[in-house]
Amino acid sequence: MPQACLSPWMWFNHAMLRDSGQVRAGFTLIKMSRVQRPVDAMMYIDTLTHYVYSPVDPSYPLTLDMDGDGAVDTMGAYPDTPFNFARPTVHNNGANVTLMDGHVERVAYKALWKVNTARKVVHSYSYLDD
Repeated sequence: MPQACLSPWMWFNHAMLRDSGQVRAGFTLIKMSRVQRPVDAMMYIDTLTHYVYSPVDPSYPLTLDMDGDGAVDTMGAYPDTPFNFARPTVHNNGANVTLMDGHVERVAYKALWKVNTARKVVHSYSYLDD
């Protein structure tokens, strides 16, 4: 699996779909034992429903600026649904996230959804292999 795809959101989605046989072709499930720093790996985030299209997955890149702040924050596939179905602004411009070690913390939207010049998410919680 490409390193860029090792995101907690993708791991969780694949774990949820494993028994139904719906895991995308070419991808494998990631065992929790592979996560070197569970204190730094996001497992849950506030969502609109029950899933998030991970912006770290090359299939769901951030390309639109839905909130008008000058930074991309939403994938183009669902332009009417901001933040790839996540709710990173729901708690006073932040989100409650659960890390893989079990602790929960509020993370400011601007920190969690920050992207670099290549439009890649930079917050370490979005990656399992850092």
